[in-house]
Amino acid sequence: MSAPVACTPWLTLPVTSGSPAIASPVAGMIFLDPATNKLTGPVSLQGVPGGAVLLAPAFNRGSIYTVADTLSTQPRLLRIDPRSGLAVPLPGVPDYPVVSAAEAPISFQQTQVISVGPRVIINNPDSILGVVVFTDGSQPPKTFDKGTLASVDPAAPGGVALNAAPKTKKQSQPKQQQVQAAVDAQSRCLNTSETPHRPVITTPLVASTHTVTLSWSYQLLSNQDCEPTTYTVAASVVGDGQGPAQPEYAVQGQLTFTYPGLHPNVTYQFVVTAFIGHDQTASLPEETTTTPQGPDPPTAVTATDADGTGWTVSWTACSGSGCDANEPATQWTVTGQSCGSGACATTRTMNTCERCVATVTS
Repeated sequence: MSAPVACTPWLTLPVTSGSPAIASPVAGMIFLDPATNKLTGPVSLQGVPGGAVLLAPAFNRGSIYTVADTLSTQPRLLRIDPRSGLAVPLPGVPDYPVVSAAEAPISFQQTQVISVGPRVIINNPDSILGVVVFTDGSQPPKTFDKGTLASVDPAAPGGVALNAAPKTKKQSQPKQQQVQAAVDAQSRCLNTSETPHRPVITTPLVASTHTVTLSWSYQLLSNQDCEPTTYTVAASVVGDGQGPAQPEYAVQGQLTFTYPGLHPNVTYQFVVTAFIGHDQTASLPEETTTTPQGPDPPTAVTATDADGTGWTVSWTACSGSGCDANEPATQWTVTGQSCGSGACATTRTMNTCERCVATVTS
């Protein structure tokens, strides 16, 4: 067995009896074990395309990331387990992305695989697009346009910092080509079997007494992805409280919705579901509590004569589903006014009660 091409701590490299950079059915790999600081292996590689050349890898969070160049226009992007030797394509971005067939053929010999904090950047200098892998599991792998890339910054949203405007101005397509491209995309998406990605609800939600406004995002992972045009927004009660007037609404062609028919001081849970064709994917739920309001006005208010000296006023505190707010009254104030020439300025304050009676004297 030949020696590895290079030996860098934490990097696993393929080894074969022929060309050490080519994966084959008998390919194996050895790696520097950080626990013992000794070479370990060889471990048989599995899942690498036959005849593929594995380009310089990067190690991040226990996995090896590399590009399996088969001299095609879209080489396979791999994550390798150094213990088992199992190689699997990156989820959502199994191959190096291209803008269009017109971009090919491209050489991938100089492709870079760079480990930066909890991110791995895969960049072919000859390509318009690149790929960022979130090794902390915070997001799925994403494609980015290098024309808007400013820096690779693990602290920035998404692990990359973008310029406000592209570095270079792209050539605009003739209007007829743009129209045709839009028609082709619409036709393809009408008949697609693609399962939608998970929409992400933006937090915090904006709540008032009777409504909650929520927004969400939908990440396109490649230029072949279809974007949903239909979403549903569902609301349900968390704990006690009245449910929404309508449990679900359909939303067409927008990424924000104000949910009506809610009740004050109630905690609701919201879920956004994306639809492409007959397939659907729901977001993770998000909760918020509507603004308190109350108490509701009393019901069944009556006033009867108190032997000519005043009035006896009776009322019932609002309760149950007939009330809008769920904030109970803690105090009642009863004020009387005569219908004659005199005025009754007497005011009486009552404590909390289910059925209340107060006498106001003239």
